[in-house]
Amino acid sequence: GRSFLPLLQGKAENIHDHIVVFDEYGPNRMIRTREWKYIHRYPYGHHELYDLVNDPLERINLITDKRVISQKFDKADIIRSLRAEMEQWFDRYSDPPLDGRHQAVTGRGQIDRVGQAGKGTPSFHSLETAEQRVKDRIS
Repeated sequence: GRSFLPLLQGKAENIHDHIVVFDEYGPNRMIRTREWKYIHRYPYGHHELYDLVNDPLERINLITDKRVISQKFDKADIIRSLRAEMEQWFDRYSDPPLDGRHQAVTGRGQIDRVGQAGKGTPSFHSLETAEQRVKDRIS
């Protein structure tokens, strides 16, 4: 990684234009550049793509929205490029026994370790469990 401290202090002389942030939560992975934010949900999706320049509040998911991003960008190329960069980074730096890419998130919240480290135990609350928790709070 690289410290963001010089950027925050206004001393961004050697900061690259292509700042990249990667994040992971179970089977969800994200890549963010200055211009784009792409979220990939393994294995089933509801992926997201945001144009951070024109939509900094991330209101329009360009994957589900049929608008043309711009004449100079091809949405499929952007997704392909961001996903490739993200997967290369995670292949290089993630710990394979803790990889949760193949466990679908349902419900609300992670309750145990993912991947091989979970040893077959549920990693996420099921939708039914989450609904029951809400009912229990109400009653």
